[in-house]
Amino acid sequence: MLTRKQCPKCRGNIYLSNDYYGKYEQCLQCGYTSDLEVINEQKKPALKTKEKSAAI
Repeated sequence: MLTRKQCPKCRGNIYLSNDYYGKYEQCLQCGYTSDLEVINEQKKPALKTKEKSAAI
């Protein structure tokens, strides 16, 4: 993903990417690189409920 004019060093274009070590952003013009914090969102398992229908 490319963001425009967001580099804190030269105001160049930032490219967002990830690798083995995590997510990072890198400027295409000057090469500025910064690691990004990852928010760990764990999904809660859905509770399965079985409704028994009453047979008449």
